[in-house]
Amino acid sequence: MADNNTDEGRQDTAIENAPAASIRILKNGPAVIRGNFTITGAEGEPLSLDRPIASICRCGSSKKKPFCDGSHIKSGFTD
Repeated sequence: MADNNTDEGRQDTAIENAPAASIRILKNGPAVIRGNFTITGAEGEPLSLDRPIASICRCGSSKKKPFCDGSHIKSGFTD
């Protein structure tokens, strides 16, 4: 684990102390994950997160998949 006196250490501590994960599906928008979780890429590699929250694309238009970049607004995505 990183030294808690660094930015990285504070981020690691924040993630470790986060509550269990919860997922909220936003109407016509992304799935928002909060808490203590890991996102793994297609090749099995963990994706780097700097805080205990992530917005996951549901519309398929994001240029930052699997993360939401707001493209659902321009694409007119509805759920």
